[in-house]
Amino acid sequence: MTSTKLSQLNRESCAKLLRTIKNENKQSIQLTNTSVDNDTINVGLNELREMIQHETSKVTDGILLKLNDVATKINTFETSFNNFKIDIVSRFEFTEKCIDPIDKKLKTCDQSIKNIHKDVSKEISQILSKVNNLSAKAVSPTSSTLVSNSDGMHDVVINAFEEQRSRQEKKNNLIFFGLPEPPQEETAENKVMHDIGLLKDVHTALQVDLPAITKLRRVGRIGTNKPRPVVVHYATEDLVIRQTVLKNAIKLRTIESLSKVYVNPDLTRQEQQIQKNLREECKRRQSKGEKVIIRAGKIVPTRVEVC
Repeated sequence: MTSTKLSQLNRESCAKLLRTIKNENKQSIQLTNTSVDNDTINVGLNELREMIQHETSKVTDGILLKLNDVATKINTFETSFNNFKIDIVSRFEFTEKCIDPIDKKLKTCDQSIKNIHKDVSKEISQILSKVNNLSAKAVSPTSSTLVSNSDGMHDVVINAFEEQRSRQEKKNNLIFFGLPEPPQEETAENKVMHDIGLLKDVHTALQVDLPAITKLRRVGRIGTNKPRPVVVHYATEDLVIRQTVLKNAIKLRTIESLSKVYVNPDLTRQEQQIQKNLREECKRRQSKGEKVIIRAGKIVPTRVEVC
């Protein structure tokens, strides 16, 4: 009995001891596995972290490149816009500069039209006066006399309008006498440039800027001892320049190189005849002892200076 119990107790002890050893082995294996799993997780986390950092760096670099590209495009657009703005401002200023002279020319043309209207009205009045005079003289009852008077009135009207047209064409002209001829072997263009150079010298001496010229020609026969006169047609309708040149032309007598140069207006045949008659009448009255001169197309007494 006793030996049987002892044997049973030994078996139980051995079984308990085996169970204890087995449990300790399991715990040891679990701890080992846990340690292995932690290392694997850390390695995986590090790899994941590096991968995330790498991908984040790539994405960040891509965004920065795109931002730089956008910034470059903005700068290019800003530069283009500024250039466009400068160009627009420049064009606007240029347009204003072009418009101002046009506006002045329009005003000048308007004034010229008014002057033409005034001159034409004056000529018409003179024509009507002459027509009335001719009508008063048409007292002959014969048809031949009436026809003759009618033809005479027609000629008066035609001549008056022709005279007005000619004066209008010549009103911006001046004739310069005494300017040396260019060499005949020169080309036509060089001859014109030669005459323009002389005209610049004359205008400079008269303290007047040479305005634009639309026509320039020499009149008369080539080969005479005297240089041919130069007819100049100014582009400007401003008669002040023409009048200033005529007024100051007497100053050329004091300049040695230009002392033989003088300036006259470009007159029609009728105006030339009127001037000739004035000169003759002025000489006739001067020969009788009258102190008179011609001024502004009229014979007037000379000024008497009071001492």
